[in-house]
Amino acid sequence: MSDINGSKPTNFPLDESKLDFKIPRTDAPRENVLKLGSMITNRIGLKATADDPEYWGLASVMTDEMVDVALKMGVRKPKTTEQLMKLTKMEREPLEKLLTEMAWTGIIEYNWENLDGKNPKHEKRWVLPLFVPGSAEFLNMRKSQIDEHPEVAAFFERMTMLPLEKITPMVPPGGAGIGMHVIPVEKAIETENESVDLEHISYWLSKPAEHPAYEGAVELVSDISGQYAFRQIEGTLPDGRRALVIWRSVTDGIVASNAALDAFFTTCRNNAEDRKYDVIFVNGDSNLENLRGKSEGWTVRMTETEFKNRMFEEA
Repeated sequence: MSDINGSKPTNFPLDESKLDFKIPRTDAPRENVLKLGSMITNRIGLKATADDPEYWGLASVMTDEMVDVALKMGVRKPKTTEQLMKLTKMEREPLEKLLTEMAWTGIIEYNWENLDGKNPKHEKRWVLPLFVPGSAEFLNMRKSQIDEHPEVAAFFERMTMLPLEKITPMVPPGGAGIGMHVIPVEKAIETENESVDLEHISYWLSKPAEHPAYEGAVELVSDISGQYAFRQIEGTLPDGRRALVIWRSVTDGIVASNAALDAFFTTCRNNAEDRKYDVIFVNGDSNLENLRGKSEGWTVRMTETEFKNRMFEEA
């Protein structure tokens, strides 16, 4: 590897000497990772080399098995587990385990949405996103991963710069609708700024619940460390839908984090009157939809995904 900025010249090079870590280098790049990096990137016409961030940003965090599955997914083409079983020739259990690991790493994401009209039953579908907005961001969502693979931080920085380098000089003042947008809320119900006991819930996983709220739910016992914090706000979106936004702390233990979210939601939103929403936004992957009652019609949107989808919307 000669230049961490890639095989194409750039007006915004990253000076590796100013980093407190070294980008991993190799003289024998993995061909499947080169192919995947070229497939995902939105740098038009790029055929990735070992010098490109599209290679070194993925190589250290992806196994060959992960890469092979990702290559069969297509970019931004949601697929169910059944569809991926046919494409990969893998059995359900090992495939779902691998997909979950890929999502935890930040390479792929999943949701139950029907934005393309092809998922009327709201089945769980897996998605391989672009780098930005997408996986280059997700790779930096866990500090433990950044500590182990600090190059993912430089990868994110490069992917925010290089793809738009050619078009940026042509964008007029004001952005012409290009760039990041916020989700507008026309009115909001005031909430308490001080945290209460219910908003600081910390648990240790114990054993499978005797009467679980849904398949796979766990029984929890609490401690007093206050590891998990929650904030919530409700309001009305411009299209008239009633929305609830939950922001929470998420640890490396996603199972425990989601169990704490379940406990928080069922405690604070125990009555049907407390759940009259059309959509609930929550950060991080969750199992919240498993708690939806038969008479309830709300859906769950992952906040990060919603931000990503709106980043380049026309104003």
